[in-house]
Formats: sequence, structure tokens, C-alpha cells
Amino acid sequence: MTEPEPRISYAVARLERAIRHGINQRVKPHGLTTLQYTTLSVLGRRGSLSNAQLARRSYMTPQSMNEVIDALERQGLIVRNPHPN
Repeated sequence: MTEPEPRISYAVARLERAIRHGINQRVKPHGLTTLQYTTLSVLGRRGSLSNAQLARRSYMTPQSMNEVIDALERQGLIVRNPHPN
């Protein structure tokens, strides 16, 4: 009997872990986490987004994204602008 092919979800999860590990190895020397790098990347491509929009695009809760944003702001990597309304 042959081994069944791994489920696509398993393969995708393994790929995601490998990508995260690779990103982490490259950004850690610069004082960033993978989530911080991803957030900066999204902001670089999309421009200004709300905390909720960033959280959705990063598959995070708004509370967790707020922590990432706070850390990036403390490091001077982003500046938050209040919504005009």
C-alpha cells in the first residue's frame, strides 16, 4: 500500500512555517519580528490603513495588531496619524 499524499492544508502550513522562519532569521538582526516586518510590508504596499484593516490583512486580532503598531511606533519606524473624524 502506498502512502497517501499529504493534505494540501498540511503542505501550506509547512510552507508558511518555513517562510516565517526565513523571514525571522533575516529581520531579527534589525530588531524586528516577523509580524512587524509583515506590517511594514503591508503598509509599504497599501499606504495608510486603519488598525482593523491591518489586522485583517495579517490574520491577527485588532488587539494584537495594536501591540505590533505600538512597537513600530516606539522604534520610530512608523508615525500614527489620527483619523480626521
